[in-house]
Amino acid sequence: MQRSLRIRSRALTTAYGTGIRDSELKVLNADLEELPEQVPRTAVESLVEARLDRHDHSRTYTFVLNGEERSFTYEESDAGMWFDTPVFGNTLRYRAEDGAIYADVSVQVSLVSIH
Repeated sequence: MQRSLRIRSRALTTAYGTGIRDSELKVLNADLEELPEQVPRTAVESLVEARLDRHDHSRTYTFVLNGEERSFTYEESDAGMWFDTPVFGNTLRYRAEDGAIYADVSVQVSLVSIH
C-alpha cells in the first residue's frame, strides 16, 4: 500500500520577539484516512530511563535508551534551578528522512539547559 504524507505546521510570534512554534503532524494513507498519531513526548517518556546522581558540587543526569547510555555532568553553579526529573518535549520538531517521519524531542534538566 502506498502512503501519502501531509505535514501541517503553524507558527505564532507574539510581541517583543517572543516566539511560540506549534507543530501538528497529520499522516494520511492512500485513501486519505488519517492514521493514528503516537505522541512523541509520551513515547520518549516510556522508552527512556533517566537517572540523577548528585555529588558535592555537581550533578550527573544519565539517560538510557535501547541499552545505550549517555551521561551529562553539570556544576551546581551552572544553573539557579535544576529539575530532579528531566522534562521531555518542550521543543518538538518533525522531519521526514528516507521515507520515514522522525520527531526530534528535547530534554531539559534546568531552566537554561535544553538538549
